[in-house]
Amino acid sequence: MADDSQPQAHDDTIASTQVRMATPAAAPPLRKPGGIPARVGRFEIDRRLGSGGMGVVYEGHDPALARKVAIKVLHEGVGAQSRLLREAQALAQLTHENVVQVYEIDASGDQVFVAMQFIEGRTLHAWLRERPRTWREIVDVFTGAGKGLAAAHGKGLV
Repeated sequence: MADDSQPQAHDDTIASTQVRMATPAAAPPLRKPGGIPARVGRFEIDRRLGSGGMGVVYEGHDPALARKVAIKVLHEGVGAQSRLLREAQALAQLTHENVVQVYEIDASGDQVFVAMQFIEGRTLHAWLRERPRTWREIVDVFTGAGKGLAAAHGKGLV
């Protein structure tokens, strides 16, 4: 009589194992205080970082991969979806220490968005105003920015 407590060579338990993603118990609210969306696509929104002519950038969280992300959401009616798609595709081909990585581009309802690497930091303007900087510090930071810009230019982004 065979011992059923031992795994058999033909046991396909592992092959039938399914990955289960965590799902919220109840639907989250559509908006947070201040009009900030609670979610964009699968990403949870934490706070607004800034905005410009094309859209708004949020700090968010990717629950599937447990990481912070920056999410750029185009303003509705901007009509720049094809431009954003081309830029995201080009950026996705670019790996450089001074250029953010693109993780995903998608649409959530009528809103087109791109999810990118989140970089903790401040603006160059704020960095310069924090305290007096030596010329070497300034040259180092501007050189790094220039190298990232040159890499982006090489991919036709600027």
